[in-house]
Amino acid sequence: MVLANLTSLQSCFEMFSKKIDQEAMELEEAEMELEILQKEHAVQESSKDSKEDRNNPWITASVKEDNRLQEIKDRIRSLYVLCFIFRYSLG
Repeated sequence: MVLANLTSLQSCFEMFSKKIDQEAMELEEAEMELEILQKEHAVQESSKDSKEDRNNPWITASVKEDNRLQEIKDRIRSLYVLCFIFRYSLG
């Protein structure tokens, strides 16, 4: 019974480890994409018209990229927490 539970936890841990690796790769790709976008579209610090800023497609894309990046980071953190819990529940 104990061995079966440990095997089940180990399988679950392996699944989460694979998911973390996948999420980390997605995070790295998103960070590289964001960096490329920032280099390609340097935006001036001071803007005279905030309405103009809202209509700027680069700013809209940048906000979407920032949101996506934060979402990926949050998912990776939650997976790390789950793996931490599983790892220490074994020992």
